Amino acid sequence: MTEKPSAFYGEKTTEAVVAYQARHGINEPRKGVVGRATRRLFARKNGLPTPEEIETENKELKGANGRKLCMDACAMFNEEKYCHTRCVRQEKNKVHACREACQIAFAEACDRQHPGEARAAQYQECLAHSASQCTKLCAQHD
Repeated sequence: MTEKPSAFYGEKTTEAVVAYQARHGINEPRKGVVGRATRRLFARKNGLPTPEEIETENKELKGANGRKLCMDACAMFNEEKYCHTRCVRQEKNKVHACREACQIAFAEACDRQHPGEARAAQYQECLAHSASQCTKLCAQHD
């Protein structure tokens, strides 16, 4: 990477995804979009479950008891509340669900509070603050 990440999925990100897909021979229906094949390769390279593994696990767990654990997280900015929910089927994944819900809520809040590429620095600062807040919020589930 030659530039500092801006946290915006714009033209440069699309170009980087297209290059990643070309480098690895990935043929997605829409170039520059992180679809199933791109997610699968990324998951394998980073020790994460593939989309197929997640689907299989969900089917097995659904057949077992059908229960889901849902985690809610909210971010408050200028008297506006941004909330997101993530659900999982296994108790061991609730911390991940909490962190993901928290990160999405903060990303939405930061995006609304600091829109546009001209405010990328403020957006980055807002997101940096979210990391410690999400860790603190989700620590109760560790």
